[in-house]
Amino acid sequence: RLYQYDSVPPRIASGIRWPGVESLREWGVLPSPDSDECISLQHLDEFKSTGFQVVARPCGSSSREPAKRRLPEAPLCRRGMKRVLESEPLFPKPVKRPKLITSSIVDLLPQPHFMASRSIKVKELDTTRFPCFSKRQPLPVPPYTAPSVSELLGSQYRRGAWLIPIRGQLPFEHASMAVIIQSLQDIGLVSELIHLTSHKIIWTREILIDFWDFLLKLQQAANLGPITLSFHAAPPDSIFTADTASDPTEESTNNPYHQFRQHYSKTTIGSSLPRDSFTPYVYRAQLEATDYIKVYHNAPYSLSLRSVLDAYQYRPRKADGSGTSKIGDLGKTRVLKGARLAFMDERSKGAFLM
Repeated sequence: RLYQYDSVPPRIASGIRWPGVESLREWGVLPSPDSDECISLQHLDEFKSTGFQVVARPCGSSSREPAKRRLPEAPLCRRGMKRVLESEPLFPKPVKRPKLITSSIVDLLPQPHFMASRSIKVKELDTTRFPCFSKRQPLPVPPYTAPSVSELLGSQYRRGAWLIPIRGQLPFEHASMAVIIQSLQDIGLVSELIHLTSHKIIWTREILIDFWDFLLKLQQAANLGPITLSFHAAPPDSIFTADTASDPTEESTNNPYHQFRQHYSKTTIGSSLPRDSFTPYVYRAQLEATDYIKVYHNAPYSLSLRSVLDAYQYRPRKADGSGTSKIGDLGKTRVLKGARLAFMDERSKGAFLM
């Protein structure tokens, strides 16, 4: 097919005069037949075939041929382990980010989300089976101090609760942040996010359901006294995740905690938020914006229960030929290993981190 422009190309008026521009032809004007730009096929030289006798020569006879010019080798990297190809892109590949679950998870766990403790006879704690957690010392939350924390844990008539974050971060300094990812393959990618704290809790849907079932069995066994379980899901308009913590989106800017964080970010860059600035309103705002599980129990069992939570591990299940699932040798994941959990007293006030 042949195409022809209907309109004449515009002429660009410029005050600068380029040398030799007058010799250029106008658009659409064909060159003269005797110009160098016009070449006839009859004027071309006769095609000369390449001799293929060199193909039949033995390998030893190739030394008679003149030495061929060797192409320059590609430069090597610093350590000489890899050649740098000319076609290699100059810019690094974009960093792959994990797929985080940011929607509401209120329907993720089976109902009911509140499991009250049964009326049971309190057994004497067997420290040989359930040793106390000793990997780190309790970090008191003011106004609690180390002596008052010891008094709380030693009292037989007081109760408390471990708060296990599922997504977000509890309103305590040095508390672990939790995220929910799509699959276990993204765990390594989450570790590369620089805006997360050093103590990260990484969940998936499968791990969270298995962990909730683990807590229900722990409650039924009653080896650690009466235990009450509750799952608190954050409202959809106040979800506090790892992404919104470092870079709030337009939808999350109405969150009171984000307004508080942005207000103090100008004067506290590189440091933590001031502890005395957590007003009750902002404290509740961040707590409501975090998905967490609350394990309410007797205070003397707290350290043993913390050891059980630390020892929890998830083993993936694989489907066999009959379509049922069974535990396979696909590795195990200790979700709460190295995490810092918050302990609340009977008045729902922060007591310490461990």
